[in-house]
Amino acid sequence: MKNVLIYNRLENNLRYTDKVLLNSLKAQVDNSLRFGWKRSDIVIGTNFDFEYNGVKNYELKNICYHNPFFNKFYGMLELMDSGVLDDDYWFHDQDAWQINKITPPKFDGEIAGCTYVFTPEWNTCSMFIKKTATEVIRYIVKFMEMNSSFKVQSDENWIAYLRKNTEISPYFTTINN
Repeated sequence: MKNVLIYNRLENNLRYTDKVLLNSLKAQVDNSLRFGWKRSDIVIGTNFDFEYNGVKNYELKNICYHNPFFNKFYGMLELMDSGVLDDDYWFHDQDAWQINKITPPKFDGEIAGCTYVFTPEWNTCSMFIKKTATEVIRYIVKFMEMNSSFKVQSDENWIAYLRKNTEISPYFTTINN
């Protein structure tokens, strides 16, 4: 299993200062190594150079500018298509932290996620994705591109829709949070 983080800097929506972002990525690398991840299994996809403690980023070219939250799926697809992600993986945001040893859950479908405590919507800051999910991720990215004129707050809004209303809904599995 791979440990995957994706973050693209966008001039139109700078959520984190460079210092906070880079320190967060460095801390994620250190935290992952502390929990026993191999450097070769830590995959960081960015549109800027990053290297720390033996882990170097993979440069992403397909950037989503109309909604910064969509970049996690754009990055997953690019890394899967390029062969970098050739194993099942745990995707998490740079501000979602591993606090215990992870045993990958067994689940039906291709993508597993947890709901928020008080809503049925997934919190997409942490998901498990099978290496066979490329076409599902491609569907999500194409859907986001085709609906770019519809303004949603985050990728979670579209994932909630796709989980309930489309032909790919069977590929999503909600796991125990």
